[in-house]
Amino acid sequence: MTASLTLPHTPVPALTNGQVNEVIRIMVEEFGLSNQVMMENAGRNLASLTRRLLGGNLSNHRVALVVGAGNCGAAGLAAARFLSNAGAELTLILSRPISDMSQMAVHQQRILARMDVTMHLQADLPPLKILTALRKADLVVDALIGGGLRGGPNGAEAFLIQALRQVGRPVLSLDLPSGLGADGAKPIGPFVRAEATLALALPRLAHVNQSVAPYLGELYLADIGVPTALYQRLGLIVGSIFSAGEIIYLRKR
Repeated sequence: MTASLTLPHTPVPALTNGQVNEVIRIMVEEFGLSNQVMMENAGRNLASLTRRLLGGNLSNHRVALVVGAGNCGAAGLAAARFLSNAGAELTLILSRPISDMSQMAVHQQRILARMDVTMHLQADLPPLKILTALRKADLVVDALIGGGLRGGPNGAEAFLIQALRQVGRPVLSLDLPSGLGADGAKPIGPFVRAEATLALALPRLAHVNQSVAPYLGELYLADIGVPTALYQRLGLIVGSIFSAGEIIYLRKR
């Protein structure tokens, strides 16, 4: 039986890691939708939810983003572009140097560099300066790891997760709070406790695991353009879950 959440009259199935990988493969190889398009959609929706959580107007609001080297980080960097355009005062902290980033993350970083958006490498900042910057933020966006965790966090990612826990500022996590596994298993290292989480396309198993729910905060789901016909090929029944908008509300804290 497929785990799911339920909207009024519409089941929302949750995907295993294998199903998520298969969705991405089919989107790219058979439907011709690039990973970069999906990251753009994720980033735009992440910025939109940030705006909503801050009352609808980003002027005079401070937003800090902690960004990883993989696909989650690429979406976070895309979100930073939208947030900058909307007038937010940004603090952008990269967990890894450009040489360690995925191709998609490098692509987004180069766009921000051309926009003269300031980006800080975690290793170049004194820990106290990082903590101070995070404490000043009205909202912190966690785009470190998402559902891409393999083993426990370490190095820069572990430090930034601990920093997020220490500063006590509200956190919006992309995909999953960093440090939580996509299968919902018990964390084996430090993890973020979010006030809100933005899942993408369909929930993962962790999103429907009640033992993990307290760490997710308010749960939202964003449309990143996955065709309904693709889900049908995987035997999943998915209706028009985004009929009310690109971001829907799934569950309270």
